[in-house]
Amino acid sequence: MIGSAVAAWSRSHIAVTFFANKLPQAGRNTAAGIVIIISWAFYMLLLYEGLVFASTNVSNVTSALRISASVAMSSLAFGGLFMALFVTVHAIATLVTSEPQHANERRAP
Repeated sequence: MIGSAVAAWSRSHIAVTFFANKLPQAGRNTAAGIVIIISWAFYMLLLYEGLVFASTNVSNVTSALRISASVAMSSLAFGGLFMALFVTVHAIATLVTSEPQHANERRAP
């Protein structure tokens, strides 16, 4: 999931722009806002469920490493956290500059 955040930030993640380009500018902004809200809600749900899933596996021990299974299960929570942070930064950049900022785009001085 961390790789997904990096791919989305660098614009190498799959994006459906055909339908978005058919909308007027106001419609694009509304659609972008809806996508940001839905994405953020999904990642927060993933964070919560990841924490619940990890906490229920604290007493389980992995057979190979003999560590708590919650260590491995907590990757769901961390992935949800990092993606929620990415969406939050993306939303703030979009609100401040009125267009999305990406890591591979340079702003003119």
